[in-house]
Amino acid sequence: MPGVDYEEPRMAEVVRIVTDFRAEFREAMNTVVRKDVYMANMDTLRAEMAIIKAENARLDAELRQDRLERSRDLTERRNLRTGLILAASGAGFSMIGTAILAVMK
Repeated sequence: MPGVDYEEPRMAEVVRIVTDFRAEFREAMNTVVRKDVYMANMDTLRAEMAIIKAENARLDAELRQDRLERSRDLTERRNLRTGLILAASGAGFSMIGTAILAVMK
């Protein structure tokens, strides 16, 4: 074009431009690859988290069931102990009453 002062880029400038472009391109590709790897890792982590949550829920249900059974066992033992104490007390008072009647006759 007439009137435009244009110089051809020198070979060193071309090399610098291509090197800069290559570095930027590699950085962009690394970012994309890291993002893909990150997303794959996140999918794996989410799957593992779901498994852990399911196992936690199962263990929680087992713990609640064990506590309920323990509570029932404790209640049964208390009832048995109370019944034995009442039976022993009744037998003891009956013996005392029989002894008093025997002495009074």
